[in-house]
Amino acid sequence: MNQQEQLADWDVKDLLGKIQDTELRVMVSNLCVGPAIHQPSRFWRKYAQLNIEQLQEAGLDNFKRTINQNYFNWVGGDLKEQRNRLGKELGPARFAWAWLRGFTTVSNEFKPKQWSGSTWRKYRFFLFLLRAYTARKDQLGWLASLAEPAVGNPLTFRNGGRLISQDICNSLLELNGALEAVRVRDRPLRCAELGAGYGRVAYCMLHRCSQAKYTIIDIPPALYISQWYLGRTLPDRKIFHYRSFDSFASVREEFEVADVAFLLPQQAELLPDKYFDLFINISSLQEMTMEQIRFWFGQIDRLCRGRFYSKQWIVHANEIDNIMVKREDYPVPTHWRAVYNRECFVQPRFFEALYELASQDKQSDRN
Repeated sequence: MNQQEQLADWDVKDLLGKIQDTELRVMVSNLCVGPAIHQPSRFWRKYAQLNIEQLQEAGLDNFKRTINQNYFNWVGGDLKEQRNRLGKELGPARFAWAWLRGFTTVSNEFKPKQWSGSTWRKYRFFLFLLRAYTARKDQLGWLASLAEPAVGNPLTFRNGGRLISQDICNSLLELNGALEAVRVRDRPLRCAELGAGYGRVAYCMLHRCSQAKYTIIDIPPALYISQWYLGRTLPDRKIFHYRSFDSFASVREEFEVADVAFLLPQQAELLPDKYFDLFINISSLQEMTMEQIRFWFGQIDRLCRGRFYSKQWIVHANEIDNIMVKREDYPVPTHWRAVYNRECFVQPRFFEALYELASQDKQSDRN
């Protein structure tokens, strides 16, 4: 399939004409002239257009109330299964504690106008359960010093002077899985994330790990949002803003002194082999075509010298592209060593897997 066939049902000219922000328009335009393998699937063309519309209607200042519901923030009926599992895991005493905290907290500071008081209380109850579970599993010890930034108008509330959120808790659970048995403070850590949403995992990593450097590889508008968001929540970090370039050599000096960098998918092909210590993908591989999934496993194998952390649906039916992707369909190279491959506890319809792409001895040698 060539580029024109890949974009056959996407009126790019019409879309570009509707985008008000110049930076976002450039990102979309540059994405669309890239190779076919990097063009978004029909699934993501639909959501890209929806997200751009939401962004222009409600603005960046409210994206955690709009676009973020298309990323990894759960609301409504989706929370019941997670809430029940958390309650059983934490036990009756902690369950009762969370119920009392959630239902007796009276603040409506961040309550969505369209939510009833009962819905808001249930949501707070869930967040107390999730935070208690995260504290129990947080081997990194980062939770106590992390709070949800108010940037983006999140679904959160204040507790003990800090903002509680799903995104902070889920990001820390994922990072504890990705960094299992790794002493991250002892050495610099180069990380890459494919499909980072608004940058929630990157925020936690960069906030807590002073020597970490983070590259986000994504499509717009997510790339645009994450660049805006991390620039505001991590003002002391050096940023390599998205720009077009034809060779890594032309930007290498600026890229390597940056703490966080933003790339379109086609630009990842310009990066050197074995550049990253950690590669992350959370809930976006299954939304690609199988050809694209195979391509990215190949790129991850080329780019990563350490570990790959993957969190995906166990079964994902992409009806728009007429694709069903199952856990066993991922083309894991035979030379990768699985550290684990397990069901996610909080979101039981997901699995998480951690792979060692090179031995620790080789990884240390390269550092």
